[in-house]
Amino acid sequence: MKSVAPIGITSLPGVTTPSFATTLGFQKVLGLGAALNTGVLISEPLAKRWKIRSGDLLETDQGPISVAAIFPYPENDGRDSRLANAVLFPSLPTGTFDECWADVWPSTAGFDSLIRASQGTGSGEAAASVSTLNPTFGLVFAGADEYQARLTRYSPAASAALGLVIGLLGGARRRLEYASSLHAGVTSGDLTLTALVEAAVWAGVAGLVATASVVLVARFAVPLIAEDLYSHFLLIGGLGSLGAITGSLLIATFSRESRLFKYFKERS
Repeated sequence: MKSVAPIGITSLPGVTTPSFATTLGFQKVLGLGAALNTGVLISEPLAKRWKIRSGDLLETDQGPISVAAIFPYPENDGRDSRLANAVLFPSLPTGTFDECWADVWPSTAGFDSLIRASQGTGSGEAAASVSTLNPTFGLVFAGADEYQARLTRYSPAASAALGLVIGLLGGARRRLEYASSLHAGVTSGDLTLTALVEAAVWAGVAGLVATASVVLVARFAVPLIAEDLYSHFLLIGGLGSLGAITGSLLIATFSRESRLFKYFKERS
């Protein structure tokens, strides 16, 4: 890409618009598939302000010019804003250009060296600088580090702890019932088995409902990575249910008939 003389629009007297000449391959960087060599390229923000579409004619100080295509180019996401307010003239790659653009992510030192090779070898030229179109997204890809540092990495442990607390609280409210059952002749083993079955029912159903709800939300919210997250959802739901069952079993296991009158007096 290289800067050329600004262009004047007939309907906007006294106002000039920055212009750039680009190679045909530059269009792929802009998200345009086919190479267009007849007409100019205009960004979506500029096309909306001018109320023009692809195929329209622009009346300019250089004569009528056809709009070959409109390319997407957000103005407010932190990227270099020059192209959002400029007219691009596709041309054959002749002469010297100011900039060499490439679409690559993540960038590497090897790629930086490769793109520097596009610089001319004329005497007196300063060393080429390599920059990022949108630095707000970072200069390197650190996905693995960001994933390991995510806040939700503690979700399985938090789910298990929360389930354990719920199980303990639920079992504690039944201490009088457990002690009464032991006083009536129910064996400790039968009492523990009963508590296990009961906790497995309510905790298992709660875990399945919660997991199914999260899976459904992920399916619509992040469909591209939803399947990769299913194992995490199952782990969180499973550990939560297991914690609740464990809490209920602990209360049932340590219930004693001798505490019947104590629990009776403490009942609310």
